[in-house]
Amino acid sequence: MQDSKIQPEETTKKENPQRYTVGKFLRKKKGLRKVDKTYKDVPTPESLQKYQKFLEDSGAKIKKLKFGEFHLKNGLPYSGLVATEKIISDEIIVSIPRKLILTTKKAYFSELRKVFHENPKFFSAYYTKNWEDHMLLVYLLYEHDKGEKSEWYHLISNLPRDIDFIIFWSEDELQMLEDEVLVRLAKQQRREYDREEAFVLDLAKRYPDLLNPAVFTPENIRWIYTHLVTRCFGKFFEFVTMVPYAELFNHECSDVYYDLEYYETNPHRPKDYSMDPPKELTEDEMEEFDTSDGTYGSEDQEFDSDFEYEKEGDFMKKKEFEELTKKDEKFSMFPGEVESRVKEIENFVINELNWADGFSIFFAKELLKEANTIKTNFSSNKTSINSARNSLKELETNMALFKTATRAYYREVYDIKEDEIKIKQKISALKATRQDDEEEVVEVSQPFDPDSEWKDDKFDNFIMKTSWKDQFEPGAQVFFCYGRLSNRLMLLRYGVSIEYNKYEHIHFKVPYLKLLKGNQWLLDRIQEFRMSRYMRFKLKRVVADLNFINFGKTHFYSLKKHGYEALVKPIDIELEIKGVEKAAEILEDFLDSKFSKTPEENKKMLLDPKTGYHEYFAAIYRLERQRLLTFHLRALEVLAEILKRVAKGDSYEEAIKRVPDLESEEECKRNRVFMAKYLNRLKTWCPLFNKTHV
Repeated sequence: MQDSKIQPEETTKKENPQRYTVGKFLRKKKGLRKVDKTYKDVPTPESLQKYQKFLEDSGAKIKKLKFGEFHLKNGLPYSGLVATEKIISDEIIVSIPRKLILTTKKAYFSELRKVFHENPKFFSAYYTKNWEDHMLLVYLLYEHDKGEKSEWYHLISNLPRDIDFIIFWSEDELQMLEDEVLVRLAKQQRREYDREEAFVLDLAKRYPDLLNPAVFTPENIRWIYTHLVTRCFGKFFEFVTMVPYAELFNHECSDVYYDLEYYETNPHRPKDYSMDPPKELTEDEMEEFDTSDGTYGSEDQEFDSDFEYEKEGDFMKKKEFEELTKKDEKFSMFPGEVESRVKEIENFVINELNWADGFSIFFAKELLKEANTIKTNFSSNKTSINSARNSLKELETNMALFKTATRAYYREVYDIKEDEIKIKQKISALKATRQDDEEEVVEVSQPFDPDSEWKDDKFDNFIMKTSWKDQFEPGAQVFFCYGRLSNRLMLLRYGVSIEYNKYEHIHFKVPYLKLLKGNQWLLDRIQEFRMSRYMRFKLKRVVADLNFINFGKTHFYSLKKHGYEALVKPIDIELEIKGVEKAAEILEDFLDSKFSKTPEENKKMLLDPKTGYHEYFAAIYRLERQRLLTFHLRALEVLAEILKRVAKGDSYEEAIKRVPDLESEEECKRNRVFMAKYLNRLKTWCPLFNKTHV
């Protein structure tokens, strides 16, 4: 007889870890898409009212949006757009007909063609990458001189003058950022701007009948230049483009984006074109969505000082380097086989391993150490030729297996395919052969494309819409996502930094040459190839960097003791513990030495009414970097405790439970998502869990 009791369901729906991502935590922290309590209802400026009426009379559609005033934490005002009604997912909120959009082509086919053609080095794509910005800069100033007679009068007259970005900060303000790389990039861009401004001022002197010197002033040039840099579109358009009304949106980590609308009657409508209808989502549905962890502009910047090897100690004094194929005289008496095979190992290390990934060069160090020991023992008759052969064969097997293991690691952890792997030392060697200080001479047969080559955009409307996972409450500030940008790039492109930026990342660099002391061959090759004396890591807000943990392991790694896999797989639990603790130690030292103010002091600056805009954004920049580093540090401390539990014999399920002294329940869930890639590899590869590995 069947049991009449109600049986529990055999399967229970697992809680989606996406509910506890760092991105969702930060979104809630700042109330993104919720009612903005700093909003102030202010009269829409008359010029903006006329602008919007002009656009709507010309076919534009703007819905559920209103101009308003918002405030930073210390009360500083800034303008933006507020939702007047609930905006649901996939809803179009702005639609601008193509005819209302300003493009480089419209600037080119204007009265200024004479100026453009007579100055190709400033205005032609064959001479400069900034040709479109240059063309639009001069064109907008020319149109500004026309006043209300210009077809772009409303657009130009509504470009605010009280904005700037980082290249116009003073020296003292730049130093507040406490980021040497960002300061160098800002100064480099400022030098480029100064050259461009000087050229445009000279143009006005040479073409006074076309370019009014009273309009072509440093103040006006800076004004238009700033808007071109911070408010232009380029991707998916035929040319650099300015879109009316779009410049009113502020940037945040939301998913409001732009798209191109095609009517059914448009012959250029793509075959796979589709537009999802608007749909209202529940809060529960929004919590289930995956979030992105990638960031744009992730390449780090290297500078000359990164290659000053003598700073690492006497063992790196500059000298003449032998060619890679030249035999070492010390071993000239060796029979050819042993020496040749050691040379092959050296060539493998150069051509097959990426020395900049944070760990491979330290495997190379161990590999070469063992190879040289075999060579030395054979030369002193301590081992036979057969013994040397067998030992070298074992090394060659290890290095081939390590290469296979690293390729699998790149695929699994960073989604890098075999043909996308960059061998950094080979790239650096090529760069070192260039004469970078020689001025490039460009010779072209024609300075401009023929008129027939200037294409038209094929879409009907430029639209701005919420994404399939984004919606705004009435009274929320409506943001636009310019891209997944760190605060460094935000400052360089838009002149602002944002608090709780889920796309924040830090290019963290650590000197490493001293760890290679004792292997002069590697140190010589590093200098010969002009490689940086720093190991570089990109620490993201939302996911742990496994390369950095691997780098921590290299301080204790031995090929003979740990084997070829231990650097890329968590198979030796004691080595993992030491590596994680070393990574945490490196971060803690950096945090203690890098910043002049504590996080608490930076927070106070954000509340101080005396703090100006530049000081405010600099304080956010410092604070967000501190928050990111502190979060990584705490996560590493938690991970070390998890690994110690594993070492004591705990099961995987027990080991990953909350560490009470270091994290709350909410932090535990967030930390497990943050370190998921590492924990999954631990569960798969750690022998203590008795898994069968294929």
